[in-house]
Amino acid sequence: MKKYKSGEYRVTGVILAAGGSSRFGLENKLFSEIDGVSIIYKSAQKLLDSKVDLIKVITGYQSERIEEELGQMNIDFVYNKEWKIGQSSSVKMGLSKRRENNAVMFTLGDMPFVKTGTINKIIEAGENGDKNEIVVAGYKGIRGNPVLFNSDMLGPLEEKLRGDTGGRKLLKNENINLIETGDKGVLFDIDTEDDLIKARDYSKKFQ
Repeated sequence: MKKYKSGEYRVTGVILAAGGSSRFGLENKLFSEIDGVSIIYKSAQKLLDSKVDLIKVITGYQSERIEEELGQMNIDFVYNKEWKIGQSSSVKMGLSKRRENNAVMFTLGDMPFVKTGTINKIIEAGENGDKNEIVVAGYKGIRGNPVLFNSDMLGPLEEKLRGDTGGRKLLKNENINLIETGDKGVLFDIDTEDDLIKARDYSKKFQ
């Protein structure tokens, strides 16, 4: 087993926010508000409050508007000119901008309910796990997001990326560490207007 030495573990957090929001309608879902705050802002704030070392937001559709929305945050923006190809192109961009960090954690811009404590739990599991491990947030045994790729899995991830598969092919790998988070937010993404209605109701009850 290849473990990390104490103090050497650093994580790049990558927020995937390049998609065209085609299932939502005419508006970009990322700017819809829950409790007066946009979805993308809430998602980014949770990561900003966590133990990640560096944050990259991968933009594409309405990139300038996203940069304006998050402009006061200590994060970097990376424009993906090939965003229409699919999510895998954004994952590639995130990997290329990770610097020399040990791991990359991918989060989604349309998942505002993932708790900062959950993000930290995934990071801690990655640090205490093997270098060839993928750490996945789970809720009641169901895989969700975020997903963290430790250092020895970054090369295989780059090789596997094709079309719009993201890292899903690698998630069949036997080195998956599914972490039970107790956080339903790891399954709650917002794709449609109906999802937004449910999200606002969820926020009133549980946030």
